[in-house]
Amino acid sequence: MEAATNALYAKHNLGDTKASYQSKVNTVLQRLKIIERLKKELTELPINSEDAEKISAEVHEATKHAAGALQAIRRALGDVHGTKPTKTRIVYGSIKWASAICGLLEGE
Repeated sequence: MEAATNALYAKHNLGDTKASYQSKVNTVLQRLKIIERLKKELTELPINSEDAEKISAEVHEATKHAAGALQAIRRALGDVHGTKPTKTRIVYGSIKWASAICGLLEGE
């Protein structure tokens, strides 16, 4: 995940990659207009504009929360030596949230 945001920062000249992970995800979403394009794609389907707005807003909020959770998990449980205990649910959730964020950033 860090590599994905850092690569987008470099590719699109988005600034300093020393920002927090959550901040980088939010910057990428905003500067590359990912949520706006999602809304446009939804309106091209047989979805009314009100529902497209609701869906894109919920995806945006969920993405911000997932990035915040991943940042907190990394800070609290990050362990390159593998000595800290963790729970399968946390690991599985982290993988799903990171995959969802990567899906939004794919192709950027």
